[in-house]
Amino acid sequence: MFTTITDLERSRVGVSQLPDAPDMTSTDLKRQFDSTGNLAIDKFILHIDEITADTAADNIGAVVPDGVTAAPRLQPILNAIAVILGNLSTASHTHENKAVLDDILNVIYPVGSIFSTVNSLYDPSANLGGTWEAYTWTGDTSGLYHFVRIS
Repeated sequence: MFTTITDLERSRVGVSQLPDAPDMTSTDLKRQFDSTGNLAIDKFILHIDEITADTAADNIGAVVPDGVTAAPRLQPILNAIAVILGNLSTASHTHENKAVLDDILNVIYPVGSIFSTVNSLYDPSANLGGTWEAYTWTGDTSGLYHFVRIS
């Protein structure tokens, strides 16, 4: 949900709640007059930050598959499936289906693939399998955390 201006926030700014003859310095009175516009500007900046932090996939509605717990949007569903596959892959090293799960990992994220997330604590090595390194490039302003699979 995006940032909004609440009724409570609106009631605390502007001059409508001031007495007819406020006992304020001219600087304080100017600040009070400007507070409504500043609230709108501050919230607009937060809203823009929220939009740019989201990926397009986080804004696309989708039906959650059976057995997956996620919000009904594409990115959370993909993240949940990646965690499920990662858990299977991590557990598979002593399991009979290791080869199948490793093949799935190699199809979805072959060596050299880049995985991006908004979560700085997400560990693709633990959750997806394989070996990953943090990856950055000049000019990246996405705000995402990137990883490249090296093995």
